[in-house]
Amino acid sequence: MKSKFLLLIVAFTVFACKEEKKPEAAEPQKEEVSQTMVVTLNATVKKDDSFHLFYTEDNSINFDEKQSMWVEFKGSDSAQDIVFKLPEDVLPTNFRLDFGLNKDQEDIVVNNFRVDYLGKTIDAKGPEFFTYFYPNEQCTKVDITKSLVMPIKKGADYIGPMFYPQTVLNTKLSELVKG
Repeated sequence: MKSKFLLLIVAFTVFACKEEKKPEAAEPQKEEVSQTMVVTLNATVKKDDSFHLFYTEDNSINFDEKQSMWVEFKGSDSAQDIVFKLPEDVLPTNFRLDFGLNKDQEDIVVNNFRVDYLGKTIDAKGPEFFTYFYPNEQCTKVDITKSLVMPIKKGADYIGPMFYPQTVLNTKLSELVKG
């Protein structure tokens, strides 16, 4: 009987003194920073379209299709983000933006232009967009005070609005990449 009692005490001691695991305090989650450059144009574009972003990495403005990307989107009376995610390891020195192929496109309002890279940002609200880009006047009219882009429609061959980089864009992109 004593051995049963002793065995019961030992069993109770072993199981009762078991260390309770306390839930570990959750570490604050670090916001993951994208390793790729992201260009976001917030605009009001009323008709379905595709915008085209060209980039160079050699400080030139010799843009070609190999270093470009298209983004298709649905038209809307509301502002929307048109987002270009550049390939990893691409560090552009200049951009060209083409505002679509839809020959029925109405005037476009540019609300914001933003470039994000490794937690750093270039941000141009409304008319500030035009400090970074100038229009190709053959196919684009602008009203800077209203941040308005107006396609020039001539004949059957439609070329959508195009914007080439101002020198300040090259400077800001270099600063963004170098940190």
